[in-house]
Amino acid sequence: MAFTEFERDEIRTYLGFPRLYLSANPFLESAITTIQPISEGGSAPDASIENAVRAALQIIAAADGYISALGQQAINLAVYEVPVSLSNGAVLKQDYRMALATIRREATNQIMKISIRLGVQPLRPYFYSDGLGAGSEYANPKFFARK
Repeated sequence: MAFTEFERDEIRTYLGFPRLYLSANPFLESAITTIQPISEGGSAPDASIENAVRAALQIIAAADGYISALGQQAINLAVYEVPVSLSNGAVLKQDYRMALATIRREATNQIMKISIRLGVQPLRPYFYSDGLGAGSEYANPKFFARK
């Protein structure tokens, strides 16, 4: 099944391409169409690449939703580490900063998988910060650095 307009918009969004200048930069749209099977107007022999991109989109969307939920939990609790008491008396801490950084890193890896399959470089990072400020190691991944 060919990519829906919603899926194309997700791909554009995660790679940092604006819809506004679609006609000025048709390369991404052409790349999206190219990875579709021949039967759907693309050049791939089957739907395996298209399905891999869809799987990556699902992981990214799940990560995005989870990040929103974690952020809301942190806001509600007004702390970054929350002690959790276990039945044996041990206390665990939920480290929201580490969880957010880990999820963003995995989602960014999925974006790069899509980027490689399409043969385009992301224009802007979608998951650009782990909430620790500009000095954070993950705030600007190396592949987004401008030359």
